Amino acid sequence: STTEAISTTSVARPTYSQTNPGSTAVVPADFNTKIVRISGEPGTAISGLGVNWYNNKGPRYTKMQPWNADESVAQIEHAVSGSGGTVFVDGTTYVPIVAREFWGGTTYGGNFTCPCYFRWHPTLKDWMVIVSDRGNVGWWDPINNIFKLKYTNVAGFTGVRIAADEGTTSRDGDRVLLVGTSGGVQQAFVIGNL
Repeated sequence: STTEAISTTSVARPTYSQTNPGSTAVVPADFNTKIVRISGEPGTAISGLGVNWYNNKGPRYTKMQPWNADESVAQIEHAVSGSGGTVFVDGTTYVPIVAREFWGGTTYGGNFTCPCYFRWHPTLKDWMVIVSDRGNVGWWDPINNIFKLKYTNVAGFTGVRIAADEGTTSRDGDRVLLVGTSGGVQQAFVIGNL
């Protein structure tokens, strides 16, 4: 292995194609690595979704997996102008599938009032674990926008989040570590049997 810096050839920024992002890939000769641009210019329309690209898009946190369990769908966080919502794209072609906006105070699925926190389930490809700050915990299919409530107002906690915003589920997706406030004190707790 080498520990010295390797100089590389300058590469132009890839253009973006909404109908076929892979067609505009750039392949630097130095490493033969394919670079695919998967989001458009800020303020431009996302074809067929009725929203525009935002200027602060990318992964939400380093510990938050962008791909679902079988890598057929990926999420681009903070991608929707105005709300910082999420754009879900095909996990192979990167063509946008659906945009979901998350406005503070808006209720989704009748039980999840934002802010909401969500993570891909590690084994069920269509589902994410979703938690509202009021302590409702359940599952969400973001493509079809279907919600399944599992627990309501968990133990009276408020300000509930998935492990200080950077946590994930257990490997099997059966448990999630949450943080919330009860009696004025922030506490960590685990929800199982998801």
